Amino acid sequence: MTQIIPTYYMVHLEPDLEQFSFKGLTLIECSIENSLSEIRLNTKELKIHSLKVINSSNSEEISSKFELKPETEELVINTENPISGTVILEIEFEGTLNDMLYGFYRSRLTYDGKVTYMATTQFEERDARAAFPCFDEPALKAKFDLEFLIPENLEAVANTDISEVQPAANGKKLVKFEQTPVMSTYLLYFGVGEFEFLEDNSKAPKLRIVAPPGKAQYGKFALDIARKSFDYGEKFFQAPYPISKCDFIVVEDFAAGAMENYGAITFRENLLLVIPGKTSTPQMESIASVVAHEITHMWFGDLVSPARWKYVWLNESFATYFTSAIPDYYFPEWRSWESLIGGRGLGGFTRDSLKSTVPIELPGDQEINIDASSAPIIYAKGALIMRILEGYIGEEKFFQGIRHYLNKFAFKAATSDDCWIAFEEAINEPIIEFANSWVKQKGYPYITVSQAGSKVHLEQQRFTLLPLEDDAVWFIPLKIRVYTSDGAEEILDFVMKTRTFEFDLPENTISFKLNADQTGFYRVKYSVDHFRKLGEFVKKGQLNVYDRFGLQNDYFSFMQQGDYEIDDYLSFLHNYFGNESSPLCLSNIVANLTRLELLVPRFREKIKETGQVIAENALEKIGYEPQSDEIGMLAEVRNDLLWMGGHFGSLKIRKFAAKHFQELLAGNSISPNIFRSVVRLGAEQFPDAWDFMVAQVTDPNVPEAVKQYWLGAFACFTDRDMLEKALELNLTKIPKLNRAQILILVSRNPVATSWIWGYYHSNFQVLMKELPKSALGNTLATIPPIGALTAKPEVLEFLEQIGKKVPPAKGIVEMSAEIAELYAKIYEKYK
Repeated sequence: MTQIIPTYYMVHLEPDLEQFSFKGLTLIECSIENSLSEIRLNTKELKIHSLKVINSSNSEEISSKFELKPETEELVINTENPISGTVILEIEFEGTLNDMLYGFYRSRLTYDGKVTYMATTQFEERDARAAFPCFDEPALKAKFDLEFLIPENLEAVANTDISEVQPAANGKKLVKFEQTPVMSTYLLYFGVGEFEFLEDNSKAPKLRIVAPPGKAQYGKFALDIARKSFDYGEKFFQAPYPISKCDFIVVEDFAAGAMENYGAITFRENLLLVIPGKTSTPQMESIASVVAHEITHMWFGDLVSPARWKYVWLNESFATYFTSAIPDYYFPEWRSWESLIGGRGLGGFTRDSLKSTVPIELPGDQEINIDASSAPIIYAKGALIMRILEGYIGEEKFFQGIRHYLNKFAFKAATSDDCWIAFEEAINEPIIEFANSWVKQKGYPYITVSQAGSKVHLEQQRFTLLPLEDDAVWFIPLKIRVYTSDGAEEILDFVMKTRTFEFDLPENTISFKLNADQTGFYRVKYSVDHFRKLGEFVKKGQLNVYDRFGLQNDYFSFMQQGDYEIDDYLSFLHNYFGNESSPLCLSNIVANLTRLELLVPRFREKIKETGQVIAENALEKIGYEPQSDEIGMLAEVRNDLLWMGGHFGSLKIRKFAAKHFQELLAGNSISPNIFRSVVRLGAEQFPDAWDFMVAQVTDPNVPEAVKQYWLGAFACFTDRDMLEKALELNLTKIPKLNRAQILILVSRNPVATSWIWGYYHSNFQVLMKELPKSALGNTLATIPPIGALTAKPEVLEFLEQIGKKVPPAKGIVEMSAEIAELYAKIYEKYK
């Protein structure tokens, strides 16, 4: 495929939203460098009605024949004689507007209590071929002219603005769009439906909410964040955005949260629209983060695309970094960096703690799947490495490198090496050694600390939750906070590039902590005495929020690894974090304790006692009731604390939740900032509210953000029959995009631990048909490990067979099997 280069496409589409089908015609202008007689392009699930190969110089048809290769998703064209120069491929085709959320598909479009449909697209990574025949690789960029023949009453949206609308026969119209810039196929967008628009024309580019009728008004907040994000990009990136507009499109049935189609970004409703009285503060801040992320992609991914999918981190690591950087620039009070470190960033650490992890630059040249096994590395770990890089070389040089990279490769495709060479050219400093250490090498280190007087000895090794011998060494910028006897603090900065490293402490040092401010991607293993000494600093309020978070989370990780006992960890929490009030620390403690509740039944009562104390003490500090001016992190951790404390048995918390749940049952409203915990604890205490709950998730007038809360509540019943009833509802009345959610949450309910694996295993063939590919992958990553607590051999055999039958699932299967081994090990130790 490298001998033939597509330079231009014309794509004509005729979607039929009554028959859920589409017809199309594509013309592809191709440049052939050396003569060839075989052309291979991509197609998937399309019927090809006709195909012509035309000599561009004389418009004569070249004799050819074609064959579809479904197994490789290819359309193979053979010409009678070798050809070269410029040719045009003219292909007529048709396809189905499927309901599996990929390619050119149908989505519900709900307004005024009625449900209609829209046609929409989702192409990343390799599904543009399911909408039209094309050369479906990110490096094979071209310009596109798009046109749709649609009913007169519908609207059409694509990557660029409409250039012309022509009347057509049979009550239809032909909508033509401005030519796109040079771009990758996976970034194209086709949308047709009953749309309403909300525009910001204050400056270029024009920004526009595209939503079902009556809902565009709720996009004002997102438009404001979008304008700020574009202003940020133009100021700091100083590279072109070549399209006159950018649309923000609500798609009700959508497997992803959002997608960065060039100039036409798609979103789930709850990640774009703010419904007064229904959208919580954390959801609003999430909307801001997602909008910032997707707009960052207009440069990282859309302007400069990955040369192959193994380099997709160039899109996602930078975009995830700016998911925090942009909101922090405009709203520092939101503490967006804390959200990254304690949220998505922690997911990167968790995935990278497994032997089966992958490097940020994905290995090999085979087709890559961005899924539950690779996304935490590509997105979260990559973002944290960008944060380390920015701290290491400084903000000014960081942006110098970015600007040079974006302008050097504008409208082109790049590799990892292209990026780092551009950085070095811009800042005139070596960074490739640092970059390769973190981007091309999988895993991360832990540093063992030993001290003899003022001399500190450090040794780095790879951290894994299960035993592994690995001689990897990382380039680690060290930031060490030293506490002195006069009450002062001092920061020591070093670079550790070898297995061992030593440094001297100042004379009056009384203690010290590595990874100050959680600026590195590593864990630190102190002696138990040193952990306790730092714990005393926590009690005295002398460790900042980042250092408290890192200290506690490292202790938990070494406990999972087996170096410390669970009793030690619970005592550590009780002694030093019993009065913790920071959202960053508390959210992680809640996650740790609720996971341990599942895995260590022998300590379940002590876990619950510890959790109740922490929850009640923290809620007394931050307040049970939301405040009008509180930030999202605070509202989110209040929900976490209410849920954990109530679920663990706190009568005070359960009464609070019951009071508010009864308000909902009476038809009254409550603050969206406590909705999630109230409905979950409500389901625990009021199972007879089933009919009311079902109405909330099936009523088309209930906003998606509210439905998400109610869906979570169905997993919280304390009776097996009710949970099985919820799983039956899940496969019959819940939209495909949400079906994995209830299933995964039920698996985390201790009531289901003994039987959820049996349900999943026996229904797996049904789930394969009913769940979108990404959602099925998420269930594979989470439910078999729970099954391994009681049926480890059966679970591992099942995963092995799935890996053989479904090769693209290999990464998820390996990850799930390793987590299963870990969970079974912990369970056996403490059962």
